[in-house]
Amino acid sequence: MVTGQLSLGGRKAQVNDGNPLGEDAWPGAAPLARVAALEEQLKARTAELERDRAERQELERRLASSEEQSRRQLADMQACYDNAPVGLFVVDTELRYQRINAYLAGLNGQLAAAHLGRTVREMVPGLADQLDPLYRQVLQTGTPVLNVEISGDVANPAGGQRAWRAHFYPQRNPSGAIVGLAGMVEEVTALKQAERELRASEQRYRDLSADLERQVEARTAAIRAADAALRESEARYRSIFDSVVDAIYILDLEGNFLAVNDHACQRYGYTREEFLRLHISALNTPEDAVQVPARQAAVNRDGQAAFEACHQDAQGQPLAVEVRARKILYDGRPAMLSVVRDVTERQRAEQALARSHAALEQAQALTHLGSWRLDLARQRVEWSNPDYSRKGAKIVQPIDIIGVTLITLRTKPNEVARCKILSQSSCVFRPLTA
Repeated sequence: MVTGQLSLGGRKAQVNDGNPLGEDAWPGAAPLARVAALEEQLKARTAELERDRAERQELERRLASSEEQSRRQLADMQACYDNAPVGLFVVDTELRYQRINAYLAGLNGQLAAAHLGRTVREMVPGLADQLDPLYRQVLQTGTPVLNVEISGDVANPAGGQRAWRAHFYPQRNPSGAIVGLAGMVEEVTALKQAERELRASEQRYRDLSADLERQVEARTAAIRAADAALRESEARYRSIFDSVVDAIYILDLEGNFLAVNDHACQRYGYTREEFLRLHISALNTPEDAVQVPARQAAVNRDGQAAFEACHQDAQGQPLAVEVRARKILYDGRPAMLSVVRDVTERQRAEQALARSHAALEQAQALTHLGSWRLDLARQRVEWSNPDYSRKGAKIVQPIDIIGVTLITLRTKPNEVARCKILSQSSCVFRPLTA
């Protein structure tokens, strides 16, 4: 409903619900014209009022929405404040708690409500001497204090020495005056413990590294000394190995050459490099090579063996040898060490001696001469003439070889033979006629 007064031509007319009054309200005016003008003005005013009312309703709606949003934001902020994983608080200029969240209250071992209006010294007396100077510095200077570390005992259930990292900021009113301070506190006890353990671990690591370095140095020195001793030993071994007058070589279990000494190279006419490409059968004559597998098997089975073999040098000249072989470890693997003595000249000398003995026996038989060897300790004579040996001739009277030309021998129980010594130096005699 719209009510009001209109002024037309200096006259006032009452309007109710947008309906113009009767004609008698406008004396002297044309009724229809006046009514039409009044209606136009009334419509314009009504539209204006409707717009105002719509704007007011929109403003009221926006205000309600803004208030609701503010309430939600405030609730969210309060929830964040209350449930933040760090300690948050506000104190006034007298250092009395105005606000504190549950996390920090729990660190202090009290409920949040128990802090309000009470001083820091009342709530955390064990930390007050550290906190009071920092709080007053912020209040007096207006400058934040950041990343300060605090440690001490508090009355929370965890107890014991605790550590925190804190940040303190001044609080100002709209005019800029400092009215208190706000703070954020984060417990770093576990972090500090981890840092201490890390430092201790680093120290242990440094100590261990130093100890390892000392051990490595000692081990290196020992290895160098052992290496020097090994080289010296190898040099001695090589010197002995190469200075032996017998041929020495080392074979693997298949008969391939692994090492040879200088005398082997000289005796067989192969260089060391050529030897290391050969198989042991290459040193044997074709007739003797068939014995190689059996000889290797004997050494491998029994650990050692000794045998005679017929070798040949690089030019194919035969060599009579005596071989003594033994199973060894060489460079960590089984091998055979063989010492080979060339007996070619000895065999030739033995053959020549045998031929000489045969010729001597033949000559003695033709000339009726004999030889003997006298064993004075046993009073025994060894004869070259088989007849005397078979007859068991014995000395029957003492003998003084020097100056004695005759000896009496008993060849049978009832027979005595007399022999004349022809040469004491060569023990040559001739039997005399009885």
